[in-house]
Amino acid sequence: MEVKLARIDHRLLHGIVASQWAPSVGAVRVMVIDDETANDEMKKASMKLAKPAGCALSIITLKTALTNEQNHKYDGQTVFLITKSPETILEFQRAGIKIPKLNIGGTAANRGKA
Repeated sequence: MEVKLARIDHRLLHGIVASQWAPSVGAVRVMVIDDETANDEMKKASMKLAKPAGCALSIITLKTALTNEQNHKYDGQTVFLITKSPETILEFQRAGIKIPKLNIGGTAANRGKA
């Protein structure tokens, strides 16, 4: 897997990301990494409606993403990674996955977090 761009955005996959960011990156897969969304069928179904044309879409947990990468599931694929959390980006880097560019989108304030 070659990550072309990673984006932190509390809205994950939405209109501007699907119509502007994803096509400009030139990735074959948009990978949404968020445990809450991956485990909520309603959220996943609504997010699938925003899937950019011509791209595969994965909406998965962090653990699944790292396991899939270790098992070479995405070998040869270019990926646009989207997550809500900077911690996800750090976990990817700790696993040896290079993040060449990071874009910070909308971030929501969370009580008790800096």
